[in-house]
Amino acid sequence: MKIVNMHEAKTQLSSLVKEVAKGNHFVIAVSGVPMATVIPYKKIAKKNNRIGFLKNEITIPDDFDKLASDKITSLFQGGGK
Repeated sequence: MKIVNMHEAKTQLSSLVKEVAKGNHFVIAVSGVPMATVIPYKKIAKKNNRIGFLKNEITIPDDFDKLASDKITSLFQGGGK
């Protein structure tokens, strides 16, 4: 791994970024002390596509929208507990 000092990193940034784009990372040091690692940017793919993630795992009854409709109606009309 290449180590460059801060001054070199500032003056050679374009060429250093080209090297990083090729997969080569480097460390920026200040007075010989490593301060930062520059690595290629990778777009991280989402591991779980939320839409359809339970497809074929659960079933929804055909009358789902009517479940407990009597109880719900009663509660809205003030007649139930």
